[in-house]
Amino acid sequence: MADGNMTQPSARTLAQHRQLASTGQYATVMADTLAERGVGIEAARQAMAHTQDLEGRLAAFGTLSENSRNLARQHYAQALAAGTAGAEAVTQAVNAALGSAGEHSQRQIQGVGGPRPSMDVGHSWDHGDGLRQKVQDGLTARLARQIGLKYDPTVGRDFATMEMGDMAMQLVRATGARPINRGEAIRMAVGSHSTSDFVLATQGSLENVLARGLEARTPEIERAARFTTRPDYRESFSLSLTESSTPQEVAEAGEIKYVTVDEKGEKNPVLRDFASGLAVSNKAIANDRIDLLGGVAAAMLRAANVRKRIVMLEPIETNMVMRDGVAMFHADHGNLADSGGAPDVTTVGAAVKAMRTQKGPFGEVLAISPAFLIVPPDLETVAQKVVAALTPATVGEVNPWSGKLEVLVEPGLTDPAAWYIAADPARFDGLLWATKDDMTFPVVESKPGWTTLGLEFRLVWALDATFIETATWYKNPGA
Repeated sequence: MADGNMTQPSARTLAQHRQLASTGQYATVMADTLAERGVGIEAARQAMAHTQDLEGRLAAFGTLSENSRNLARQHYAQALAAGTAGAEAVTQAVNAALGSAGEHSQRQIQGVGGPRPSMDVGHSWDHGDGLRQKVQDGLTARLARQIGLKYDPTVGRDFATMEMGDMAMQLVRATGARPINRGEAIRMAVGSHSTSDFVLATQGSLENVLARGLEARTPEIERAARFTTRPDYRESFSLSLTESSTPQEVAEAGEIKYVTVDEKGEKNPVLRDFASGLAVSNKAIANDRIDLLGGVAAAMLRAANVRKRIVMLEPIETNMVMRDGVAMFHADHGNLADSGGAPDVTTVGAAVKAMRTQKGPFGEVLAISPAFLIVPPDLETVAQKVVAALTPATVGEVNPWSGKLEVLVEPGLTDPAAWYIAADPARFDGLLWATKDDMTFPVVESKPGWTTLGLEFRLVWALDATFIETATWYKNPGA
């Protein structure tokens, strides 16, 4: 093992570590950190033996951002490179992540639930934050099963089959209180404030389920959009070039021609806040009505997915006006069919040709490749036939679009006749959707019920979507 001091790794060393990371052994941020500290590849394989434990601990803290998780992974690799024992390195790494999360928590929406406290994992899973995370992990597993999601508990396996009243009892007793029965434990657990371990565990488990549900049940239109995050709610614009960025020939003793980069492109997503509220009574908790809490989770998941779909479809459905004052789909942009028609080899061919021949603002050929044929449910069968693989008897029967376009059926499209083709958002800018950087998934906030005995929850999410390029989408209004 190296001494842990940072050095500039050789390209070979860095490549070896990243190759090992690509096989799933550990994260890329760990690979770079180990390489920078001179840890050899074989030593790295042995040192990373506790990585699974680290990832399990991080997974238990469902509200941690990806930035906080990567910070933990980096600290873990640094500690290992410095010779720290694996288990101790894991604890140091989790503490670093929670310290970062605690700073973020104080900046979250204050609301009726108040700020979320920062957390310190300590060395025990039998009380305090450790016990709360075990309960949260187990409750997440119960809720996930209730709404049909797969989730395997890690640190909270013992709580994955426990009733909510018993969870409340354990959490309350861990504080030194001695409730006489589950009903009293629940009243003490819910209490008059939003920072009790039971409230935070329930809140965290709902956030976990929402995050996993949104990942598993994404709207179809999301496949054709690129995701980003925004740091705030301010208006900003995408970058553009004052002249073509194509490299120009430089004559002998000639000068390189520079271009200027500025924010003269299309407007980036401007975040908007969305929220909804739900409640669970003390009686439901005492009766272990996991179906009701699962119903809250399912309702929040449906609401979040509906809102995401609506937001992402707004630029399409409204044919938003671009920065040049012209609608997104317009003859001036070369992305609207002259006359409508149902999807077939001819109409799709015209759309593909129009996209492939699009030019940039300086006359440069953009060479955009279409990836998706996007249709409402009414056109699903027709669209599938257009791109279906054929077994031709003659050359003339070959379908030129077979295997070239993927059909996306988006039920949120309201015009039953209109259809679109779109480029791969990973290669070409087009539809862009964004959330706030600390709200990649919806945030769940809670407070004790005021008009009823129990817990009240609200879901808060900041997001928006917009087109930042006209050449990568094409519309045919249909027959």
